[in-house]
Amino acid sequence: MSPFGTNRINRTGQMMSCCSGQIGNGVSGSSGRFLTRWRHSRSTHGAEIELTWASCILLRKVESAMARLIALAGLPGVGKSSIAQHLARRCGAIWLRIDSMDQAIWASGTAPKDLLDWSYRAAQAVAADNLALGWDIIADCVNDCQQARDGWEAIGQRTGAKVKWLEVVCSDPVEHRRRIETRSSDIIGLALPDWHAVVLRAYDDWNRDHFVVDTAHRNLDVCVDEALDLLRR
Repeated sequence: MSPFGTNRINRTGQMMSCCSGQIGNGVSGSSGRFLTRWRHSRSTHGAEIELTWASCILLRKVESAMARLIALAGLPGVGKSSIAQHLARRCGAIWLRIDSMDQAIWASGTAPKDLLDWSYRAAQAVAADNLALGWDIIADCVNDCQQARDGWEAIGQRTGAKVKWLEVVCSDPVEHRRRIETRSSDIIGLALPDWHAVVLRAYDDWNRDHFVVDTAHRNLDVCVDEALDLLRR
């Protein structure tokens, strides 16, 4: 369950905001002109027009010049996955969630408790394949050490993708602890860390440019909007 609440996504094609511009009535260029004429033609026959999400993604990819690797970072319980999921929806990006990969590997019954960098390597390989196809990627993971961060940077360099870092934090420790102690996971079988494990977790200082979104006492919609604004820079 999200600690921030719920968010409704407008899928009617009316001014849907994305990382690199506007989709729907705000689409520019030849795709936008065609879409406007198409809407007008159908509306004259009294038909109600609704853009599918797949169409929005297609239009966005036509106008995108460079794939983007949006790498999230932050301790468990700060709201990374909630933000990542909504960013992926609104940007038409592929959401790579390390927690899902971890649990899928553990569910095999053959993997050790400490997966080391297994899931990160798998996620980075999948990211590279899709970046090469021109798809944007949302990498949803803690990225607590320089080695993990360097791995994403290497993928960006190899595929020619633009790498943007977004650190998600919860600046109020009382609020952070409340989230850790009351949250549940939508990933079946995944054991979540307790507050003690989160506090003791090593987290390297930053040595590269990155944006920061603080989720403490803020609505999810507000945090996502702020993230989108930052990623447009």
